[in-house]
Amino acid sequence: MAGSQALAVRVTDTTIHTWDLARALGVDDALEPSLITWMAEHLEAIYAGMAETPVSVETTHRFFAAPVNAVASDISRQDRLLRRMGRNPHRAFPDSAVTRPPEAVRDRR
Repeated sequence: MAGSQALAVRVTDTTIHTWDLARALGVDDALEPSLITWMAEHLEAIYAGMAETPVSVETTHRFFAAPVNAVASDISRQDRLLRRMGRNPHRAFPDSAVTRPPEAVRDRR
């Protein structure tokens, strides 16, 4: 794997896990739009040649959840990417799942 591809995999992985954490903590989960656009346009190239990838059901095994099917055409680009990465952007987390951070932390940008 080339260094540029390895970096792209790490950026993609970190971005998606940033969303996971934001959702779990109940804070703003909006990701940088230009990063979402770049990832969406290059997802296949980012994971090209890898035995396990998030881009199709055939290549999701131990490390990636299968892509969420039935993506409506009217959803946001972020939601579309998250669904391809095996996330459900509308899944509710139980209130007891985690302790929410103090207001001062939640409101920081």
